[in-house]
Amino acid sequence: MIISGIIIALLIASNVIMVWYIKKLITIIEDTKTGIKDMKEAITIFSEHLQIIYKQDTFYGEPTIERLIKHSKVLVEEMQQFINLFLSSTVSSDPSIGIKLNDQEPTA
Repeated sequence: MIISGIIIALLIASNVIMVWYIKKLITIIEDTKTGIKDMKEAITIFSEHLQIIYKQDTFYGEPTIERLIKHSKVLVEEMQQFINLFLSSTVSSDPSIGIKLNDQEPTA
């Protein structure tokens, strides 16, 4: 009788710890998701800003800006691959994680 009481107490304690740990993991995942969305948006805004600067008469054809534009596009594509690979369930349920670069439609 005492042994079964100890086993039940241990099972209850392990369940409480497991619930606490799962809640902590969910919080970390949500924070990571928010951080990725913010980073993706910042890179997209940066890329669009570069496009605007590049189209100005003063900078049109400037090779440094052209390389920066290409680099920012690669960064956005890599970010999208990361989102598709690691957050596929989040992406399918959250349409706000699409990437819009230039005149392209958001992808998810």
